[in-house]
Amino acid sequence: CPPEDEKNFQNIDVYKYFNTNNLWVDLKSLKALFEKHDGSVPLPVMKNSKTVDPRDKTSTKVLQLETAMGAAIECFPGSTALVVPRSRFAPVKTTNDLFSLRSDAYILTHDHRVVLHPDRHGVPPIVKLDARYKFVDAMEQAIPHGPPSLLECKQLVVEGNLSFCENVVIKGRVTFKNADSTHQWVPSGIYVDQTINLAALIPQAPRLMESLWPCYEAKMRKQGCNEAAIAAFKYNLSVLVSGNDIMIPEDVLDSVGDLRRYEELILEPKAALLQQTVILKLNGGLGTGMGLDKAKSLLRVTEVNSFLDLIAKQVRSMKQEFHADLRFMLMNSFSTSCDTLAALAKYPDLGSGKELELLQNKAPKVTADDFKPVEWPTKPEHEWCPPGHGDLYPAMLGSGTLDRLLEEGFCYMFVSNSDNLGATMDLKILSYFASSGAPFMMEVAARTEADKKGGHLARRKTTGTLLLRESAQCPERDEKAFQDTTKYKYFNTNNLWVDLRALKALFEQSGGSIPLPVMKNSKTVDPRDKLSTKVLQIETAMGAAIECFPGATALVIPRSRFAPVKTTSDLFALRSDAYIVTSDHRVVLHPDRQGVPPNVKLDSRFKFVDAMQQVIPHGPPSLLGCQELTVEGNLSFREGVVIKGRVTIKNTSNDHQWVSPGTYSDRTIDLAAKIQDESSLAKHGFSNYYNDNMLRCPSPDLMMRLYCSSELYARVASIGKAASMHSDSQGKPSMVTMAQASAADIASGSATKQGETRQQAQEAAQQAREAARHARQLANGMPTPTKKQREDNQLTTSDSEVSTAEEETSDGSWTQGNDQPATEVAYAVNTLPSIDVEIVERLETFFGNKLLSAKAEEVVSKGVARADLENLLSRCPRLQFYRVSVPKPYPGVQYRKTKHVDDRYQRYAEDGAVLVGQAEDDGQWFKISTNVFVPMFVGKIRVLKPVLRPEESADLPLSEASDGAQSENGQHRWQAVQKAANQAKLGKRRMGEMGRKKDCCVQ
Repeated sequence: CPPEDEKNFQNIDVYKYFNTNNLWVDLKSLKALFEKHDGSVPLPVMKNSKTVDPRDKTSTKVLQLETAMGAAIECFPGSTALVVPRSRFAPVKTTNDLFSLRSDAYILTHDHRVVLHPDRHGVPPIVKLDARYKFVDAMEQAIPHGPPSLLECKQLVVEGNLSFCENVVIKGRVTFKNADSTHQWVPSGIYVDQTINLAALIPQAPRLMESLWPCYEAKMRKQGCNEAAIAAFKYNLSVLVSGNDIMIPEDVLDSVGDLRRYEELILEPKAALLQQTVILKLNGGLGTGMGLDKAKSLLRVTEVNSFLDLIAKQVRSMKQEFHADLRFMLMNSFSTSCDTLAALAKYPDLGSGKELELLQNKAPKVTADDFKPVEWPTKPEHEWCPPGHGDLYPAMLGSGTLDRLLEEGFCYMFVSNSDNLGATMDLKILSYFASSGAPFMMEVAARTEADKKGGHLARRKTTGTLLLRESAQCPERDEKAFQDTTKYKYFNTNNLWVDLRALKALFEQSGGSIPLPVMKNSKTVDPRDKLSTKVLQIETAMGAAIECFPGATALVIPRSRFAPVKTTSDLFALRSDAYIVTSDHRVVLHPDRQGVPPNVKLDSRFKFVDAMQQVIPHGPPSLLGCQELTVEGNLSFREGVVIKGRVTIKNTSNDHQWVSPGTYSDRTIDLAAKIQDESSLAKHGFSNYYNDNMLRCPSPDLMMRLYCSSELYARVASIGKAASMHSDSQGKPSMVTMAQASAADIASGSATKQGETRQQAQEAAQQAREAARHARQLANGMPTPTKKQREDNQLTTSDSEVSTAEEETSDGSWTQGNDQPATEVAYAVNTLPSIDVEIVERLETFFGNKLLSAKAEEVVSKGVARADLENLLSRCPRLQFYRVSVPKPYPGVQYRKTKHVDDRYQRYAEDGAVLVGQAEDDGQWFKISTNVFVPMFVGKIRVLKPVLRPEESADLPLSEASDGAQSENGQHRWQAVQKAANQAKLGKRRMGEMGRKKDCCVQ
């Protein structure tokens, strides 16, 4: 096979069969073939490059010419092939094959054939030995006691100088390697889906830990870390550097069967247990993954309440409901403590000091390259990280909180995340937990499509104990199984119930450190600087303790007890109408959702909260009937958007686009394909109606075009009415449909957009005339108005046009008394040229002004009456005029993409330029368009000064103007600015520039 064809050569979908070299030959045919070719069968020739001494690579290089006996299939006319079972093929070409063949993956049949074990289902294990084992004698040194068990092996990779002990069992995909030149042994045991570096395990891992630990210990003691925190980190670090696989592969797990459900709990709640229970909320997260630099619990959930506000109100509600002084605590981190305590100062009844706060420990970040403590002198705080919420247990022990609670008579603890507003004290669950005698109980919920990537509950095959597998602990090859919600039905809500007495006993049994599974997160030392040093953050999960407590259990709860926020997608959904706030201040799914949350997938550009908020400046769309919403590209939602079913909204252009009001059901929408011109409202795809249902308008753009010529609107309406009346009275087919089509053609032909030529307008008008003639033909011949009627109506139709029309209607089927429709159509068609100029001017007023365009789109999309359209200008936001005024030598002020000082465009609003838009945020920002802003102040210097309305500033210079301006009576914005500039006696040069631009808003 030529090298360039190797990929095709290996394509098993194209070339499905291989040669087993089991051949059947008719000897008589073979004899005949020799005779035919003079004693030599012309087989294809292959050459092999070798050395004359195969074991001496420095000996003479030679070529070995070879042929393959199977190639004779091409030489025998009528040759054929037969597909055989794999049991007839067990060859040995390399030591890899021999290694596998000697294992228990193969068996010897009673007739002395070597075939795959039946449990292999015809698929052999793949063995890849290091090149050092190419020869049989070297391979046999690796398996002096025989090969390991490969009965359940998919792939075994062996690298480096090593040998296998007896009783080694390989399951799944396993790699053994020894990076050291010193020979190592693979210990007896079962190895499942893991990679093991023997050099790291034996004996270098202990030496590495011994060399690293003094640095970490000194660093932690210098920071004042307590003994429990130091012991926990030491255990976690030892696991990291050991080289042991910290993943939990699929092969070691079983699914969880039926669990007790909340709805099945039938018992009498015991209110007295509340006095023995502490409620603890985890509040250590900054939400850096969402772009936050303060406690995530301070993030606004509703219009007036943050997570923390709702938690405080929940506790108050519980105290009132149970008439008990409930013990409430927060576990804060070193990053969230100050902000949180300051925010809770307005709730003094919650407590203070050690009664209120348990401070989470902090752990050193580990340099990814050499496992040493990372150093970042410019920002030393970046050298530390939270150790995960599994730190709850050592934090309680090390701070003395555990002992203190036990001394005060507390026996139980209910723990949940601060971003889960559905997790409140439930007396029924508490009573069940206390009566069960279980040391630990996890609240789990049924997994849905939205939960498939989160940690799930499972059972370990070997022990039958419950365990928690997080996504970070799942090998990539098992991802599909991890997300199988039919096998792994429950996920961890992180609502946990702990028996404090059992926790104390577990610490004593484990020597002061609970052996929780370790997870590593790859980060950079500065989260916002992707070029900074790569580090590992060692973390544990508090839910993983379910495997550490013998007798631990789980309870299936309703979805109403789970409403977390981990990403901006979660926050987007939580702020929508898919969730409601209950009377006891819990945020739960709306009853109509039937326990299933909407699945929101926001583009990565909206990963941070500030970016997400720009997508929903008017609040999120309605998601009450939404199954899945996917948002891609630079876009924002207007007010009044409703999502139903599965909807994808994307913008494949670079320009910002708006999702217009309306209901979107089970569809994919590309806004870039619908909106080609920012200054036009065309092609938005809304179906709008006038209140009299006479004219159906297919888009807001067309409706606005009709509005822009009130005369044309009146003509079009008359056409429809007259044609409808005539068809009713004469019993002829209605002409309404064609009248509407004619009206649409007339409107779109006449209302030319900016930039279109007069010739294009005339061509469109001609098309409209043809449509009108066709409409008359369908109506069985409208009579053409007489010359006197045309003169009375000031018609301009040429004589040739009149003659044509008369020929089309010469049958005279309509009486002279019924000529109104023809008059109206002719009037509408023939007055077209005279109103072209007016239409263009009025269109500029709307489509040249982004503020008016946005308002027009909003009003028109709701299907308003014409009267409302006529009042649109007066109801639009008031436009304001501001002049740029910056101190020398600065040229001006830079435009901003958003209301963030650092989010800059490269271009400047030059000193002296007049800007048109609206002041926002109490005069801090000036909005020119949806994605162009200018700060009103730079530091303490005011850089934008207001300009008076033109009619009010006749005698005032611009420097003394103090109010915004609005163009009135249809006057263009640029004309108003020109007038203001004239009255302020600006120079002719600037006037000329402004006159040419016609719009001082820099696009």
